[in-house]
Amino acid sequence: MNEENLQSSFFEKNVSLGVDIESIERFKEMISRFKRSTLKRIYTETELKYCFSKINPAPSLAARFAFKEAAFKALSPLGERIYHRQVEINNSSSGAPQARFVSEELNSKYLLKVTLSHSRHDAIAFVAAIKRDDS
Repeated sequence: MNEENLQSSFFEKNVSLGVDIESIERFKEMISRFKRSTLKRIYTETELKYCFSKINPAPSLAARFAFKEAAFKALSPLGERIYHRQVEINNSSSGAPQARFVSEELNSKYLLKVTLSHSRHDAIAFVAAIKRDDS
């Protein structure tokens, strides 16, 4: 097997990508219809605190939901099934989103890299899930 095939094989077995896009309007409606306790089924307390610190929490909620869906899509081909509250976004001191698992066990198995963006109407997340060497 040549080097290119080895690299391709490594990538296919250890790296997976996921993307999701969400309508911000849907999350505006969710905020007005649901109690915070319902949102706690989807978001971690850290995420809710961050989102509701904003004048308009809907874009942040939509972006974080898109992240959770994209993470699910990225991890599924690697054989991992997750639920919404098992992953979260924290922000670095510079404000950049940082993805992490709530569980240290999953943090030790996978590295998640994320980018989030939104317009007035939609939020999008792109996630790369990378198997760690010793998992």
